[in-house]
Amino acid sequence: MPPISVKNTKEASVEDTDSKFIWGVDKGNELIKFNNNLKWIKDVNLFDGVNVYKPHYRIVTWLPMLRKRMDYITVLEK
Repeated sequence: MPPISVKNTKEASVEDTDSKFIWGVDKGNELIKFNNNLKWIKDVNLFDGVNVYKPHYRIVTWLPMLRKRMDYITVLEK
């Protein structure tokens, strides 16, 4: 999760636990600093999959300010 989104995020999967997101990374390769045994492969923007089903959403992914706030999945290899 990008740091800019951390404070404004509510996630349904942790809503009942009163958990809070307190940090995030801009790019997934920053996670390598925490564990050198991991190898960063790529970051996958969650909206990239939505574009397949709703092509008009592609416009949103082109806007740099919005793209910076979007969540992504980091693909790592051990």
